[in-house]
Amino acid sequence: MIAETLLKFAREEGLEEAEVYQSQTQTLRFDILDQQSRQFVVSDSSGLSLRGTRKGRCASVYSEKTDEASLQALAKQCRELADALETEDTVLFTPGQTPMTDDRSDKTLAKHTASEKIEFMKKIEAAALKKDSRIQRVSACGYQEVASLTTLANTQGLQGTRSSTLGLITLSVIASDGKEQTNGFSWRSIKDLTSQDADELVEEAVQEAVSKLSAVRIPSGRYPAILRYDVATDLLGSLWSMFSSEQIQKDLSVLKDRQGQAVMSPLITIVDDPQLPDGFVSCDFDDEGVPTQRTVLVEKGVFKEVLYDRKSALKANRASTGNGFKNGCSSPVQISPTNLLVEPGDQSLDAMIAQIEEGVLITDLQGLHAGLNPLTTDFSLQASGFKIEKGQIAYPIHLITIAANYLEMMNSIVALGNDGRQDLNGVRCSSLYVENLAISGE
Repeated sequence: MIAETLLKFAREEGLEEAEVYQSQTQTLRFDILDQQSRQFVVSDSSGLSLRGTRKGRCASVYSEKTDEASLQALAKQCRELADALETEDTVLFTPGQTPMTDDRSDKTLAKHTASEKIEFMKKIEAAALKKDSRIQRVSACGYQEVASLTTLANTQGLQGTRSSTLGLITLSVIASDGKEQTNGFSWRSIKDLTSQDADELVEEAVQEAVSKLSAVRIPSGRYPAILRYDVATDLLGSLWSMFSSEQIQKDLSVLKDRQGQAVMSPLITIVDDPQLPDGFVSCDFDDEGVPTQRTVLVEKGVFKEVLYDRKSALKANRASTGNGFKNGCSSPVQISPTNLLVEPGDQSLDAMIAQIEEGVLITDLQGLHAGLNPLTTDFSLQASGFKIEKGQIAYPIHLITIAANYLEMMNSIVALGNDGRQDLNGVRCSSLYVENLAISGE
């Protein structure tokens, strides 16, 4: 109704084509500290943007108000801004014939009362403190529940609604052996208040914290290395823009002019899969109203395809892959992956560790934004993890730096794990066994 009213006002103002993007978000979040709920917040936010064209010029405006007077004023503001622009821009609005509905919401969590959710998180905090005597305190124990609704409509008949829900629990703990302190963190996406989710959350956070105690540095050198799935996922998530057609068109991607070439190990296949069951970024259409599709970016090491929105696709004389998304109502459309996945291999993490006589398992990286060059894919990052000796985990290591070129590293993969889980940005990579990795230590 709001979108239809705004489009009507846009036509009355003389805008030739117009598009409305509206988002509504309901959020519940709180933390537990010392068995008390803190920072309990219930919020309901909304906003909408109007994009309109007039005489070849396109303007975008944004508002949080949705009453009729505000909508009328927003349409006028868009027309005035378009008239004031001095340059023309090619704008493509997606035509539509039948309404699109993409409902991925789940009402299960909403059936539980706030008191039940608080008690659930209190039990998690208590369980973490009892799990191991070396756990000194719980530094964070958080709950978040988000329900979102996105509406898209334009003057070419497009109508689409997309809804989703997310439940998230997080836990941070501090461990001590009397000499030093270490931290452990874990998170889980949840659909209900289940003991399995709680147990896994506690086990992971506590184990990470206590396993880091008594860590040492190791001599500098080149070592066979395993990047645990979460580390491998962080690296891919920081470098996904190499697959953006816009970055390639701007000569800002190391993959420019390399389609059809082998750029990674034959073990590596990377796909963008918007229909992944329970994927964090699964959706039927993007924020331009284009149907999403599964896109194979790298197939058995060969660079096959890139991601397009409508603007970059027009420039390349291609069709959009359905990867045009907005980072909120006030943001422009940008190319973004949906569920970006490295297809898993066939080896367990333990099996890969067993193959290494002397090497390292990397379980944590720091400084990803400062120590990584997305243009060249070179990186030099502080890391920690474990020393591997005679096929077994020997002891924890820290204060080391790993350095490599990402594509060169991905060409030296010896084995690919069958583990891994998505991060909240929808990226997933299994553990990677790298032939050798430069490490700076003692």
